[in-house]
Amino acid sequence: MNVAESNTLVMQSNPEGITMVDPFLRSISTIAHLSFDKYHNLLVAVTEAVNNAIIHAHHFDSEKLISIEVLSSENQISICVSDCGAGFNVNDVPDPRLPENVLREGGRGVFLIRSLSDVSDFKRTADGMVVTMNFLVN
Repeated sequence: MNVAESNTLVMQSNPEGITMVDPFLRSISTIAHLSFDKYHNLLVAVTEAVNNAIIHAHHFDSEKLISIEVLSSENQISICVSDCGAGFNVNDVPDPRLPENVLREGGRGVFLIRSLSDVSDFKRTADGMVVTMNFLVN
């Protein structure tokens, strides 16, 4: 990807911080010019990744930090959400569409991230978990 723009937001792991995600994303010119539907998909996927970091990785510990890094070009937007949690095996996350999981309160974040981004990757690192979401612009 030939990067035209790079932006990073580092935020405390606090549910109130989720309100920072939308203005941050809208401040990026490539994202600001997306269609309503594409922007909505991107916003929901990124918000789910941040929410999962707050709840599951950091257990609402506001001393821990979440990083949102956006790399964009004229054809693609790549967003990495990083946390400092223990990580998880994405293959162990139950499918929320299965009958036994439909009424579960949680468990839809990974499904939404995978469904709404063009390509997604979940990687455990020495520092925590990195969720990478790629969105085609055209």
